[in-house]
Amino acid sequence: QVFDFGPSSEFLFNNLKQANIDLRKIALLNSDSKELPGFIKQNWSMMNTPIVISLGSAAHKILKKNRIEHKELGHPSMYNRFHHNDNTLLGKLKSLNI
Repeated sequence: QVFDFGPSSEFLFNNLKQANIDLRKIALLNSDSKELPGFIKQNWSMMNTPIVISLGSAAHKILKKNRIEHKELGHPSMYNRFHHNDNTLLGKLKSLNI
């Protein structure tokens, strides 16, 4: 699912850039995507993405249920609302060692 250009998405992508994470090397899965289970079932084997990152607990649960190895983050809207100025998301992204 394509991410929109709202404040949380902008915040996420700015932090990914600051963490020097190459967007071509990751797959971001959003917790509020209703299409995620079907996408995984139909398309996962076609994806050639080395690092999967779940954004939020719902995406984490779906990936775990489908036994897909991934790194877990909180949802970007939570970081944007409550940790916008304290570099929490940036620190979490750097700790993923991507």
